[in-house]
Parts: sequence; structure tokens; C-alpha cells
Amino acid sequence: MNATQRARLTRQRLARQQREKTTKARQRPQLARLARNALNRAKERTGSDLKTAALLGIPPSHLCDFRKGLRRIDPRSAVELANLLNENVMQALGNALAFTARSTSARHFWLDFASGIWPHGRRIYERWADDRFAKEYPIR
Repeated sequence: MNATQRARLTRQRLARQQREKTTKARQRPQLARLARNALNRAKERTGSDLKTAALLGIPPSHLCDFRKGLRRIDPRSAVELANLLNENVMQALGNALAFTARSTSARHFWLDFASGIWPHGRRIYERWADDRFAKEYPIR
């Protein structure tokens, strides 16, 4: 295989990876729209994308990728964004986890969690936190 053939295969592989990345990120347009609307409200509140990115603790390029739908918003950024906008953190976290879910059942679970249909989330978390505390600090 000569250098020209290797270069062509490399270009083809890179093009295929870029197509797969773009296709995977654009699979859930309704959740991307939610993230885009939240980012637009945050931009109105802070005044610029640079300030918004600084408050969220992410590079401005990630903010642009979130807005274009090339990158999925991660849970930490979703929670920071909800805090910035004074919105429900559990709803933002559920939507972000639904956006990154790999299976349909997991996505539906997180969407139910975000919409409040699944009411046991806080109770289960508190039970888990109590159990963890009891294991780390046993009473003798």
C-alpha cells in the first residue's frame, strides 16, 4: 500500500467517524431543542456566550457544539445551567441523562424522572444516602 492509498483510507475513516458523531448527536432533536432554549435564556441572562461558558465551567466551543447539536449536554453542565436559570435541577438532570441514555427504556425512565411521573427518586436517594452514611459511620 503506497502513501496515496493510506492517505485516502485515512480521509475516508475520518469522514465516516465525523458522520457517525454527527448522526449520533442529532438523534434526539427534541432534547437538543430543550438544551438550546436553556442556553439561549442563559445567554440573555449573562449577556454573552463567553460569560455563560465561564459560569458553566466549560469551553466556549462546547457551548457552540451544544447549540448546534454536535455534542450532548452532560449532566454536570445541565445542573449548572439549571442553577444559573433558577430552574428545577432534578428536571434538568433527568433531561440530560435522557439525552445521553443508550437504550429506549433508560431514556423513558429518565424522562419520567424529569417530568415527576416517577415520584420515588428523592425517597430512594435519601434511603441510599442514609444507608451509605450508616455504613461509613457505624454506631457501636
